[in-house]
Amino acid sequence: MGKRSKARSDPKRRPRKTPAPKRRAAPKVKARSRPPATADKTVIARLSRELNDARDQQLAMSEVLHAISRSKFELSAVLESVAEAAARLCRADGAVIFQRDGDVYRFAAGYSLVPAYLEIERQSIIAPGRGTVIGRAAVTQSFASTTF
Repeated sequence: MGKRSKARSDPKRRPRKTPAPKRRAAPKVKARSRPPATADKTVIARLSRELNDARDQQLAMSEVLHAISRSKFELSAVLESVAEAAARLCRADGAVIFQRDGDVYRFAAGYSLVPAYLEIERQSIIAPGRGTVIGRAAVTQSFASTTF
């Protein structure tokens, strides 16, 4: 028989614990560098514009729906309201709506037009073709040609 070590035979001594495996330190997270102040201002300006545009669209829709509810089926009043809302949304000085009448288009409503120009538009009959914006739109069907 061989000799026993004293370490094992000594009752006061505690058995040695195996060391816990070393844990890898979590990777260090780099702090995000803040974009320059000009980038922040650009984002804020873009978001402000989008918010204002959304408010304008919502207001225009509200006005059109209000015009429909109070019009008692008067199409001209509703179309005038639509023309006004469209001009405001597009930041235009005026707006004109033409209505399809068979194969031609006739003036239906306008907003902020010079009276002389308004009278010319009322008398105009526009056929589909390349000669006018309305005619080109009719030929290319770049808008919904819904009859009211």
